[in-house]
Amino acid sequence: MRKDDNPVTGTIKVIHVDDQRIMREGINLLLQGQQDIELVGQAATHHGLLEALRLTNADVVVIDLNLHGIHAASENGLTSCTYISNHFPRVRIVILTASEKTMNLHAAFANGAHAYVLKSTKFDELVVAIKTAYHGGTYICSRMQTKLDQQV
Repeated sequence: MRKDDNPVTGTIKVIHVDDQRIMREGINLLLQGQQDIELVGQAATHHGLLEALRLTNADVVVIDLNLHGIHAASENGLTSCTYISNHFPRVRIVILTASEKTMNLHAAFANGAHAYVLKSTKFDELVVAIKTAYHGGTYICSRMQTKLDQQV
């Protein structure tokens, strides 16, 4: 257990960021069914994420790489990763994306991500990624790990 854990509940506090409302609602509904994960915030933009980080004591941010509809083209999931790493270093970052490009995976980890999960993956794998990142590990979903192994 990390020293900043909630000793009473032992729950992992999560913020979910995705510009697509149906993705936010679906993932949020699924996360509510997890006893040891608490959704403490959600956002559709980088600015919304910053507000959620200021208002909560989140442990993990689950974020999409491609946040469409944001005002500045430079504000995307990678920008958010870098910002979180620099300003909220104890917060762990899980990328939840449709991108199967290994260059995006490498960029995500280079910018501070701790896990990379495809949206096409089973929900259970996202839960494993959240828990692994929270406990200090790194995680790459099975499909992306296979792609990386084939490139070697």
